[in-house]
Amino acid sequence: TNVATAIVSTATNALCGKSIRVVRTWSATDACGNSRTATQEVSVGDNQPPVLANVPANVTLRCDQSLPIGTLIVATDICDPNPRVTMNDNTIRGNCAGSYTVILRGQKDGTGTGLVEAYDLDAATLSSLANISTRGFVQTDDDVLIAGFIVGNGGSDTVVVRAIGPSLAAAGVSNPLADPTLDLFDANGAIILSDDNWRDAQESLIQSTGLAPTNDAESAIIRSLTPGSYTAVVRGKDGGTGVALVEVYNLQ
Repeated sequence: TNVATAIVSTATNALCGKSIRVVRTWSATDACGNSRTATQEVSVGDNQPPVLANVPANVTLRCDQSLPIGTLIVATDICDPNPRVTMNDNTIRGNCAGSYTVILRGQKDGTGTGLVEAYDLDAATLSSLANISTRGFVQTDDDVLIAGFIVGNGGSDTVVVRAIGPSLAAAGVSNPLADPTLDLFDANGAIILSDDNWRDAQESLIQSTGLAPTNDAESAIIRSLTPGSYTAVVRGKDGGTGVALVEVYNLQ
């Protein structure tokens, strides 16, 4: 029996430029004209992603450190001799850094002496308390405005402590303290520094921080402090009373 056979191959480009699809067709025809065909499909494709090399390791930075410059990394591919490498920076904001306000009120409009405290319980993180401030009504004797703060373990921190009074009027605060005074004490109750008008003793240093009060009658102190507990006390000069703001800034 005489049977004629033939093989036909067709190639079709796939979606990827380096991939193809080959279809082989066999056909057989006998002397009586009966025929049969069979096909085989061969796919040649690139189904493996490129390999990336020299990828920088993850890093954790403090907020005062510069972000490292991103560099293009090396990529190799089994099919493409020149894979395209791009880089995109995606900044994901956390939910911790920022400004927060805690308000202490007396129930049913009650009045009296209150204490507001903030503690950093996670020593493993690189975040730190940048500043604290408290506003209250300054009276006489022991009814003054007090801010206690702790410089944590490690090296010394430079802080700016401010007592703000007259400039509060521009913010809509009624009855601001006309002439605040400021005393800074250590953990033993010994006075470290005192100030009445911020320009009197440390004007140039305070101005260099960008934290100078806007009113000459307000008080400010700049000081490098070793780890420990400290207290800032705001009073009214000559027994004056009114609303004042005490602030502590950590310059690190």
